[in-house]
Amino acid sequence: MEDRVIDLMRRHRCLKIDLAAVEEIDLFGIHLIGVLQNLGGCSVDIVAASPVVERALSRLLTPTRGSSLGRFVRRQDFPHAAAA
Repeated sequence: MEDRVIDLMRRHRCLKIDLAAVEEIDLFGIHLIGVLQNLGGCSVDIVAASPVVERALSRLLTPTRGSSLGRFVRRQDFPHAAAA
């Protein structure tokens, strides 16, 4: 899956990702979000996240875990995750 994502990023300069319809997400899904943002930086724009995605991110972005994940997932991309 990661290889497909990396290939997609090579073929497209800018990615807009809508996660609003996501009903389930596991650690691998959160990892892929991190890979996208780490590799793509500003060229990857997550335009929406479902409550499920926001809850998963808020659980992972605790003070002890946020320091390692913060470099991958920008909190401003998920405004409700910081408030949860």
